[in-house]
Parts: sequence; structure tokens; C-alpha cells
Amino acid sequence: MNDITRIKPLHDPSVQSTGMDGTKKEIEEERASDAFKPLIRFLEIFGSYSQRQKRGRKYAFTNHFTYCILVQVLIFVLSARYLTVFRNDSRQLYKTIGLIAYLYYYANVTVFSFIYFYSNCKYLQTFLSTLNKYNVDYGVSFNISHKRKVIRRILLIICGLLLIYALIFIWSVLYLELKGLLVTSNFTPFDQSNGITFYIVTVAFGVLGILHNGIAISNTVLLLLNTSLLKQEFKNVTRRIRDIINVQQLDDLESLRLQHECIVELVKVGNLMFRHIGGMTYVYGIPMVCLTLYGATMRSLDTVDICALAGVMMVVVIVMFVITFMGAYMCQAAHEPLDDLYQINMSKQSPQIISQIQIFISRLTGTNIGINVYGLFVIDHSTILMVFGTIVSYAVIVVQFSLTPSCQTVSINSTYES
Repeated sequence: MNDITRIKPLHDPSVQSTGMDGTKKEIEEERASDAFKPLIRFLEIFGSYSQRQKRGRKYAFTNHFTYCILVQVLIFVLSARYLTVFRNDSRQLYKTIGLIAYLYYYANVTVFSFIYFYSNCKYLQTFLSTLNKYNVDYGVSFNISHKRKVIRRILLIICGLLLIYALIFIWSVLYLELKGLLVTSNFTPFDQSNGITFYIVTVAFGVLGILHNGIAISNTVLLLLNTSLLKQEFKNVTRRIRDIINVQQLDDLESLRLQHECIVELVKVGNLMFRHIGGMTYVYGIPMVCLTLYGATMRSLDTVDICALAGVMMVVVIVMFVITFMGAYMCQAAHEPLDDLYQINMSKQSPQIISQIQIFISRLTGTNIGINVYGLFVIDHSTILMVFGTIVSYAVIVVQFSLTPSCQTVSINSTYES
């Protein structure tokens, strides 16, 4: 029974240590939310989260909240400038199609950037408090300090990638302008810039371009990190259920069921934020892929447009499938104890144990547990097939239309003749 007892918190707040002077001192409890400190700081830097400060620090909170609002305004400006090109040059279809894709992408980034900021400010602290309560009651299965170091290293790598992105953007704009291939030359403020002002504007937009990428990446990392941790907790509960079933000691089944339900509650609280991140992935991801495929196959985009949109499309597709796979694996881990519960011999159990098993099975066979996208669906393994099938089906249709232009003309003419 020793190996299946209830997990204790990593640091019991009642534990005390004796100092050099013989007095007893309480050991400060390590909270599970401490693992998120690097990521929270990352969100604050990119203006996607502002935490209400303690008493006496309202001035600092006001300043940072104002900074976050300024970031949202800058993101809006970065997107709105694409509207000006339609005023300058909207007669060429090959540019219009590409600009629709650009405008759709940045419009979604603008909208969801504000939604991320709102949902993080409103629900992130609640999620972390719920996680801390779970840690006190049951204890998390991961090492908090080690997880914090891993997150910090991941964020350092992301910062390096964002700097590389800014340098590539600046270099590509200057190179394309030199070659006379710059599609964005009609965008405000590029259309009003020349000489040294053009270089200043290019560098400024290269640096500001880090903002929308940083916001999208930081919130995506928040989703993936929480999904990974919650999946690990579900796996830990499943392992302990298998242990008590193997030794035929089901007295602790109720405590494990309650622990599983606490993790489900974490998922529900997290969904108040995750639904926006997952929703954005599908809302702008699939149309972006469709617009790019249409522009490339129907020859309505030039080489520069295709290369730029293809790069954005590849990043979107990778992020979309990573989120889908992680959400599907978490959903699978949440329902994994079901097969083990079915293997229990009910004839040898007491009525109380049978009732607990039935309640547990009823919970696992009910509504799917996972990332809920605006109440439309829960990300599971069927979502992978749905997304992949949608993209492939659209690609096949677009290719067929691009390969048979003459057939379309003949069928239209024959219709009018008849």
C-alpha cells in the first residue's frame, strides 16, 4: 500500500526548520505557478498580459497596462496599413489576391491579440490559483524548478528566432526594393518614404513586426505548455489507477477519481483562455492555406507573393497541427483510465466501490475532456483527420480547376447556346 498512497505536496507549509538560534522557521512553500514565471514575464514584455499589482504598486500596474494598450494599437496599425494599397493600386488581380491573404492574416492577428490580452488578464491568474490549489491537495507530478528552467531556455530560443526574423525581414525588404520587386512599396508608410526615411521605416517595421509574432508565439507556448502538463497529470492518475487494480486494493479509487476531476476542472478553467488560441489557429489557419493555394495554382500571385505567403502558410500549418496533436493526446490521456476500469471484476467489489466505479465510468464516457474551441468541438484525434481532409480536399479542387480552364469555357458556352 505504500506505493499507492495519496501523493503529498512537494512542500508542506506545516514543515518547519530549526535555525542556528534554535528558533523554528517555516519553510516557504513552492507554488506550482512558479514554473510559469518566465512565461508570464514573456507575456508581459509583449503586452499580452498585465497582472494587477499588490498594494502600493498601482502606479506600476497603470504604467504597464498603458503599455499593453499601446502594443494593441501598434498591432492594429501594422494591420490597417494593408488597406491603403487598395486605394493606391487595386486594379491588378495578382496583387489583390495576395493582399486579401495578407489582410486576412493580420486582421485576425489584431483581433485575437486583443482577445488574448483580455482573456489572459481575466483568467490566467484564476488558472494559476487553481493549479496551486491542486498542488497543495495532491501535488504536481513534475519538478517545479526544473520545469521553470526548461521554459526559460525555450523562451530564450524563441527570442533568438524573433531577432533572426526581424533581420531577415529588414534584409528582404531592402533587397527586393533594390531589385524593384517590392510588393509592399504601395503600403503606407512605404509609399511616402524614400532615401534615408525608407531605411528608417524598414527597420522600424522590422522591429515592430516582432510584436505580433511574439504575441502569437507566447500564447501558443502557453497553450502547449499547459496541455503538456495536464496530459502528464492525467497520465499520472492513470498509472496509479493501474497500480491499485493490479494489487486489488480499490480503497483509494475515490481519491483518484477526485484527483482526476480536479484536473478536469483545471482543463475547464484553462479553456477560458485556450479556446481563443485554438480557435485562432483554425479561424485564420485554414483560410490562409486556401487563399495561398488558390493564388499559387490559379497564377493570380507573382513570385514574391507566393514566396511570402508560402512561408506564412508553412508556419501556420505547423502550429495548427502541433496544437491539434497536443490537444488530441491530452484528450486521449484524460479518457485513458476507462479501459482499466472496465477490467475490474465487479462481483468481488463492495456496493460502495461499484458505485464509485460507475460514477467514474459515467464521467469518462460523457462529454469529451480537452481543449474546447468555442463550444463547437473538442480537439481529439478526429480533429486531425478533419483539418487534414479539409486542406487536401480544397487543394485537389483548386488543382482540378487550374488544369481544366478550357473545359470550363466550353461548358459555359454550351449552356448559353442551349
